[in-house]
Amino acid sequence: MSFVWDIIKFVAKTAEPYAKRAWNAYEVRWQYESMTSEERAAFREWQRKTWEGKRKSGY
Repeated sequence: MSFVWDIIKFVAKTAEPYAKRAWNAYEVRWQYESMTSEERAAFREWQRKTWEGKRKSGY
């Protein structure tokens, strides 16, 4: 039974970052849906600048 429990813990530990990333994406989507058009434009501009900076730095 200990072996089975070790496998369950390993799978949970491995899946945790992916679950957190999916939840964060869901939260961002929900917040975006509740924004006004000005807030959405500002968010898209911030996102564009962030990704340009990451592209230039080689990330």
